[in-house]
Amino acid sequence: MRRSRVLVHVLWSAAALATPACGRLGFDDRAGDPGGKLPDGASLDTVTAGPVAMLAASVMTTTLCGGASATEALTVANVGTGDLVISAADATGGFSMSTPLPLTIPGGASRDLTVVPPDAVIGTDRGGDIKAGTLTLTTNAADASRVVNLASTVVGATLEVQAGSDGSSLAFSGSSGVCPAPQLVSIRNVGNASASLSVDGSPGFAFTGFSGGALDPDASTSSAVRPFTFDACAGNGTVKYIVTGNVCSVSPAVVTLSFTITGSSSCSCT
Repeated sequence: MRRSRVLVHVLWSAAALATPACGRLGFDDRAGDPGGKLPDGASLDTVTAGPVAMLAASVMTTTLCGGASATEALTVANVGTGDLVISAADATGGFSMSTPLPLTIPGGASRDLTVVPPDAVIGTDRGGDIKAGTLTLTTNAADASRVVNLASTVVGATLEVQAGSDGSSLAFSGSSGVCPAPQLVSIRNVGNASASLSVDGSPGFAFTGFSGGALDPDASTSSAVRPFTFDACAGNGTVKYIVTGNVCSVSPAVVTLSFTITGSSSCSCT
């Protein structure tokens, strides 16, 4: 009987020494990892007991002037063994999250959360501006609160009009019946997207130079404006720059016009 017990002990020790690569016998399965697949960026070293959230520290998207803004996916991976439950999501800076909550992510799986950027404010936002905020996720993991930085680039044309000393009006004056000299209206696209322009002028004024077309980012153009009359020696009007496309500035951009010619009862300016 003693020899039998000794022999069993020797055989068990030899079997253990002969299989060092297997680790603990029968305990090499990946707990919480169905099918042996792990989320991208995870390894056996990162898989721990309980729910563990792995996600990006920041999300970048775009806000489109005059159109639907682009949403962006935030992938949350559960590299733990227990179910990860996202119970709440609080966003700042005008951002939001459209994924319904609560959301349960099994161990070894991942889910996408949809981040929605804020809308552009026409007349206030400019193409190229950055909107910033945060997204705070509340989970049942050990580090229950996770904060993600959010940013969105405003995309659109932004037009700046310059006319006269105040930037938005031209006043023409002449004496002794002489017609006033032309003046320039300039327009520049300081945004980050192209726009299409057309010019709409009032009777009583003539326009030369730019009459419409595309205006690319950081490009500018100008028109010469002058009184145009066969009888009247005074008049008022406007020139409107009508902009189409993804435009952050108010359209149309309007310049007010006026002319006065003294010293004559009838004026002709052509």
